[in-house]
Amino acid sequence: MVTIDVNDFEVEKECYYQGEKYIVRDNGAVLRYPKDDTKPRLLDNKWTFGKVGNQGYLYLASKGIHRIVATAFHGENLSKEYIVDHIDTNKQNNRPENLRWITKEENIMNNPNTRDKIQYITGCSIEELKGNNWEELHKYTSEKQNTSWMRPTTKEEAENFHKKQEQWLNKKSEMNEENQKLYEQLMKISNIQEKNQKEKIGMGEWVFEPSKERNIDIFKYYFPSINMNAVQTYKTPTEFQCCPDVTTEKSLDIYYINLDKNKLFSQNQYYKSYIIKADFDKKKEFILVQCLSLNNKKDESYSLFKIKLEHNYYVHCYKKQFNSKDDCDVIYDYLLNKIPFDEHNLILWEYEYM
Repeated sequence: MVTIDVNDFEVEKECYYQGEKYIVRDNGAVLRYPKDDTKPRLLDNKWTFGKVGNQGYLYLASKGIHRIVATAFHGENLSKEYIVDHIDTNKQNNRPENLRWITKEENIMNNPNTRDKIQYITGCSIEELKGNNWEELHKYTSEKQNTSWMRPTTKEEAENFHKKQEQWLNKKSEMNEENQKLYEQLMKISNIQEKNQKEKIGMGEWVFEPSKERNIDIFKYYFPSINMNAVQTYKTPTEFQCCPDVTTEKSLDIYYINLDKNKLFSQNQYYKSYIIKADFDKKKEFILVQCLSLNNKKDESYSLFKIKLEHNYYVHCYKKQFNSKDDCDVIYDYLLNKIPFDEHNLILWEYEYM
C-alpha cells in the first residue's frame, strides 16, 4: 500500500463549515484552526486525512472530511437536500475532483450498482420509485456497501482507479443482452446477499495500480467474469470467490493457497461450486480444481475447472460436469498426467472424443 503524504499537494483553500474554520488541500487533507488561539484543542493545527467512521467515511472529530473539502473547493451546499457524492465510489478519496454536491436522488440515479440494489430490494423499477423516500433508500444502500478496500489516494492512484472503472464499464457494454441480464442478476446477489456469507471479497489494492499493457484483446477469446481481473471459457457471468485481487509472477501460487477444501469456489445464476480438492500440474502451468456443484434445486454434480494465467488475467476453463465422483476422479488424474490415456477406459474415451 502506498503511504499518502499530507504535504503532497498543489492548492490550499480556507473555508468555514458548521462554525469551524479550516484550511484544506487538494489531496483531501484538512487542518482545523483553533477557536481560541490560547487554548487549542487536541485535534487543532494538525494536518489529517481523517479517521474512518460510519459507513467508511473519513471524519475530523464529528465532521465529515468530504463535506469540508467540498465546501472549500466547490462552495457551500445549496440546501439540506444536497449531499457530497464520491464520483469513483471510494468514500476515502476526498480529492476535490472526486467530489460534487448532488441530491440523494441524483446520487442513486447516477450509480448503476446502487440502482441494481434498490430494484432488487423493492422489486420495482427506478421510475416506479420516483415518489418514494430517497433519503431512506440512500441510507440503506450506503449501509450495505463493502468499504474495506477504500482509502485516501494519490492523484495518480485516483486516475488509475478511474481508468479501471471505465475499462470495466466498457467490458460490460460489450456483453450481449442475455449476458447483461445474467450479470445484473448476479451483481444483485453479490451485493445484497453477500451479508449472509462468512467471508467478503473486497476489491483490494490492485484497483489503484496502473493498468498493465495488453498485447491482445483477451475478450476475443474468452468471456468476462464478475471478477475484474478474470475471464472464463463459458458465457454465464461467474464470480470466483478465491480469485486473488492481483496478478504477479506468483499469482497461481497465491490462488492455490486460497483453495481450501469445502470453500465456495464459484457462483453464478445457476450453480454454486464448492472445492473438493485442487492440485498443480507437474510443470506448475495450471491449477486443476475439482468441485461439488449444486444447482438451484440443490441437485449435486461434480465439475472440473482449470485455472491458468494469460496476459495478466486469471483464465477459468470449465472442463466437464459429471454425475459420478468416481468418473470425475478419473479425468482429474488424467488431466494431471497421473494416469495415461487408455482407449479401453470408457470414461477417458468419452472425455477425449465426445
